[in-house]
Amino acid sequence: MYEPRATGRASIALDEAMSFSIIAGSPLFFFLFYYMAYNDFGAELSSAAAALYSQGPSGFFLTRLPLPTVGSVASYAFWVLSQSLLYHYLPGRLHRAPRTPGGRRLMYKLNGLRAWLLTVGVAAMAAYFELLDPALIARHWGPLLAAANLYCLALIGVFYVKARVRPDNAGETLLTGKS
Repeated sequence: MYEPRATGRASIALDEAMSFSIIAGSPLFFFLFYYMAYNDFGAELSSAAAALYSQGPSGFFLTRLPLPTVGSVASYAFWVLSQSLLYHYLPGRLHRAPRTPGGRRLMYKLNGLRAWLLTVGVAAMAAYFELLDPALIARHWGPLLAAANLYCLALIGVFYVKARVRPDNAGETLLTGKS
């Protein structure tokens, strides 16, 4: 089992802050960087990297950052809600996951392929009957990417607070350095 090296209060807080920064910052940096390279530099990563170096991270990202719109947030929320409903209500065989560090074995349904097939089938039918523009995601990629990152950051924050305030199992909580 993982044994944290840090045991002092300040050291643990620094480790948590660094971990949170990496988890929260990685999607923002990599996905947004590739989006900006494609959108503003003709998909030339070297030109985008040179601009990042010359302008600095804040100047580079803040001037090119795609912003979420009400439509993109609503569309992404609809997507997340529809996928959660599919995973919850579609039938599937129950399967036990590998043991967690605390010794629990969680159950989950094997219905992901069914959910994917249903989603792709509904989208294909909607495009065929001209109810949905098949290029919708490509046309609104920037705002949708911003909405997805907003959702990601909110979810990371919720998980962090939940782990601190009310952990599921004390054996799986590695926040204090005590097991």
